[in-house]
Amino acid sequence: MASNEATSGDAQTIEELRARYDALNTRRIQVTVQLESARTQLSTLQEQAREKYGTDDIEELQAKLEEMRADNERQRAEYQASLEAIEADLLAVDGADGDNAPDAMSAQGADDEGDVPW
Repeated sequence: MASNEATSGDAQTIEELRARYDALNTRRIQVTVQLESARTQLSTLQEQAREKYGTDDIEELQAKLEEMRADNERQRAEYQASLEAIEADLLAVDGADGDNAPDAMSAQGADDEGDVPW
């Protein structure tokens, strides 16, 4: 990069200085546009956060996020416990039906050859 070498104190022509100025000015304009875009985006996101969560304060939002995560974990654990209870009940019913199944089949007229009573 010739421009980096030239900034170390070497004498530059007016054309080189103008080129450096133009490059720096172009970069300044780009950074200004990026900064304004970032500020606009930040403002939009802050407004959305206030509408959705009642605040745009980062610490409050982090606390709300942790609260939501804890609530989700609690609900997940409750759901898992419910499913496990349902499975246990079904196993108990299956076990009870399995004990009574041969008696029920013979009582309904199933013969010894494996006919289904329905």
